[in-house]
Amino acid sequence: MTDSDSLPRGWHKASLLELLVSFRAGFWGSGEQTERRSVRVEVIRNGDITPNGRITGAVKRFFSTQEANDARLKEGDVLITTSGQIGKVHLVDSRTAGLAASNFVRVMRTEPRILHPTFLRYLLEWDQSRKVFDRHSGGVTIRNLRTSFLRERYVPLPSPLEQVRVTAAIEEQFSRINAGAEALQRTHRNLRRMRAAILQEAVTGRLVSQDPSDETAAVLLKRIKEQRKKPWTAPVTIDGLPVLPESWRWTFLGEVFDVFVGATPSRSTNRLWNGSVPWVSSGEVAFNRITTTRETIAEEAIGDTRTRLHPPGTVLLAMIGEGKTRGQTAILDIAAAHNQNSAAIRVSETEIVPEYVFFVLMYRYEETRRLASGGNQPALNKARVQGIPLPLPPVREQQRIVEEIERQFSFIDAASSAVESNLGKSSTLKKLVLREGFAGHLVPQDRSDEPTSVLLGRIKAARVVEAPQVPRSRRRPRK
Repeated sequence: MTDSDSLPRGWHKASLLELLVSFRAGFWGSGEQTERRSVRVEVIRNGDITPNGRITGAVKRFFSTQEANDARLKEGDVLITTSGQIGKVHLVDSRTAGLAASNFVRVMRTEPRILHPTFLRYLLEWDQSRKVFDRHSGGVTIRNLRTSFLRERYVPLPSPLEQVRVTAAIEEQFSRINAGAEALQRTHRNLRRMRAAILQEAVTGRLVSQDPSDETAAVLLKRIKEQRKKPWTAPVTIDGLPVLPESWRWTFLGEVFDVFVGATPSRSTNRLWNGSVPWVSSGEVAFNRITTTRETIAEEAIGDTRTRLHPPGTVLLAMIGEGKTRGQTAILDIAAAHNQNSAAIRVSETEIVPEYVFFVLMYRYEETRRLASGGNQPALNKARVQGIPLPLPPVREQQRIVEEIERQFSFIDAASSAVESNLGKSSTLKKLVLREGFAGHLVPQDRSDEPTSVLLGRIKAARVVEAPQVPRSRRRPRK
């Protein structure tokens, strides 16, 4: 459908009020069974309809026998949501026929020989894609579509035969677009698996070859322990951990690094904020390098800079969060403080390569998340972070591993960007298909089709005949 009044030959504009057999709100029924309402029917709510028209669920409600008969949907009914997420469309099929729709859904019933239900479905989806419904809705907290606009909306109408041809052409094009999108999704999943496989190869000593001339991890580990002069008192066990190459060693984060938990200055004390010290929130720890922060704090808010201000090369680990945050990691490229929801691992104070530790924690993401404990909001703590095992290769091998990961990830990142870009184009392609379909450009017009104006004339004539005759009131003549 175009915004102009120009229509292809044989097409005509008509209001949905003229074309629909019925246009009604859904029925909500009762949540409790009573003597009057004893018939149980599943009701589709507006939230049960997805933006792509699928039904994700329904709720059981009770109706009287007559209400149930009136409420049940028939195959070919077209549903549209009119409250909240307005404009979501569903075409009732054999799987949803017999269910009901809630009162926040409008049910349109058509006569297929006049207006094909699939044609109407795509017509409404075309309106939704152009945000037509947004311009005819109101409400402060919840948007509501003005149903008077919907009922009286003028739509472009080709002949019934051309409606079928247009619908078939749309579905053929959509099928091709969907097949391409599914192939892209498979590629995206394969790229994620490749990334995970690269990390697994890296942390088990199979990504790059070992060099006999490298100083072994055992010598490195001994030197780090002597320099730290902090005995590792936690019990050490490598039971169940994979076997590493001969030049590698298993250790633990707390055995080789200082680990600190951050703090948040009082929000009610203004002078502690907007200072010169970068301050990292746990939401900024997202498998990235941190070069700047959303917030800063004053120097007096730091307290002991030896334990609160961390140098570049420190690896951060998010400890709290039920979503994706917990278990994510980042590297500081600047000196910064951080909040209490993440741990600072001072990798740069040792010879160990920070990027290598970053990639180990990236590989362990799901396993680290499972270490968390707690009720409503599972969380890690300092002791659990210190107890995370670290497969330690020689320093020179760490550098080779990091270089190889970054090299292979660069190709994967480029491929992922291309996939995401093309996935974004699939919805645009569907909009173009709908635009061409309702502009009359998707299929050629057939001159043998009956013009829509003739069809509409018959509909109007039939309705005049069917309309009940209202008798005129007879008034007695005045004397």
